Amino acid sequence: MGARAKAGLTVGEAHGPAPQYIFSGLCKCELCKSNFVVSGPSQSYVCATRAFGGLSACPNTERVPRVRLESGLLEAIKQKLLDPEYQQLFADEVRQLLSDDARHQDAEREARRARIARLTAGIENYANAIGTGLKSATLLERLAAAEAERARLVKEDEGGGPRDAKVVPFLPDLSARYERIVSDMERVLQTSCRRARSCAASWATCE
Repeated sequence: MGARAKAGLTVGEAHGPAPQYIFSGLCKCELCKSNFVVSGPSQSYVCATRAFGGLSACPNTERVPRVRLESGLLEAIKQKLLDPEYQQLFADEVRQLLSDDARHQDAEREARRARIARLTAGIENYANAIGTGLKSATLLERLAAAEAERARLVKEDEGGGPRDAKVVPFLPDLSARYERIVSDMERVLQTSCRRARSCAASWATCE
C-alpha cells in the first residue's frame, strides 16, 4: 500500500458479528477511530463514519481498493511471520505441545500397564479358583471379561509405536513446514472469513 493509504487507517481489534471481508472492522480510521468497511461498486475500504455520515462526520476521504489493501496487509503479515523470532516461536510451541503430549501418553501408558498387571493377577486368581473346582457362571463370566479387557489393553499398549515414530521426521522439518503454512496463508484464510479475521487480528497486532 502507498504511504497515503497507510496514513488513513490503522489496524485494530474487531468486535461483534464477523463482517463479510477479512479486514472490515480491523482497520480503523486514524481521524475518527471508526471502522474501515468495504463500500461501493468499486469494492473499496472506506471510513464507515465518512461513508454513512458524510464529510461533516469525518473528513477522511481515503478509499483503498479492497484487493490492494488485503493483498498488501497479508503480504506484510507474511513477511513479519517469516522473521526468525516467529519461526523460533513456532518451533518452541510445537516442541512444547509434543512434550506435553508425550507426558500425557506416558501417564496413560503407565496407567494402562498397571491395569494390565491387576487384570493378570485377577485372571490367575480366577484360574486358580476354577482349578479347585469352582466353576460358577459368574466366575466364568468375570474371567472372560478380564481376559477380554487385558487383550484390548495389551493391543493398545503395543500400538503406541507407529504414532511415536511419525514425530521423529517431523521435528527436523519444522522450519520448512512453517514456511509452507505462511506461504499458503491466502488460500487457508479464504476457507472461512470468521477464522481469517481472527487470525489476521492476531497476526497484525503481534509485536
